[in-house]
Amino acid sequence: MKNREIQKAFLEGIIPVLGYFYWEWGLSFILFFYFLDWIAKEVAQHLGAKKIQSTQGNSLEIWKRQGLISSLTILSSISVWIFALYCRTDDFSIHAELIQFLMYKEMGIPQGFILLPIIVLGVWMTFKYEFLQQKIQFRRTMSQWWMNQRIYNLSFLVAGILSFALISLQPYFSLILLVGAPVLALVINQKFIAK
Repeated sequence: MKNREIQKAFLEGIIPVLGYFYWEWGLSFILFFYFLDWIAKEVAQHLGAKKIQSTQGNSLEIWKRQGLISSLTILSSISVWIFALYCRTDDFSIHAELIQFLMYKEMGIPQGFILLPIIVLGVWMTFKYEFLQQKIQFRRTMSQWWMNQRIYNLSFLVAGILSFALISLQPYFSLILLVGAPVLALVINQKFIAK
């Protein structure tokens, strides 16, 4: 399992780096990609929580509290990263950047509309393999289920805050922080949580 998680963290990091250097993706393009991924993972997290709740008969209060904390952390992370982009660029428009993301063409095909289903499919396949096939709903409590997600979300929040604080540096630093966040979450999880 650890080897698969390391490969997953590597792939989550290498694609944006390649996009930045070889396909001329901007930091906002990479962020939108991550935002969609975070939101899809959050939905999968709630699906898992629903399955745990129905299997174990837990009260909805734990799910609501843990889910609210997780969702607020994601919204805070997204807000911090967007605010950092606003501060970095004088003419930044989230609406224009989102349209540019969705309409980005590679080989004449708008890639944004291809990325959406790929992200959802990737998250669903991960959820299916790591949760449903492993029957996690029988082995983890609701609090345990949300722990990894909180670490993952907090790592992006911390990376966003650091990026905002160090805004005067080159955009490479923000890219390093953004790509390093899943690796940071994996390290924290392996060293402190998974034992």
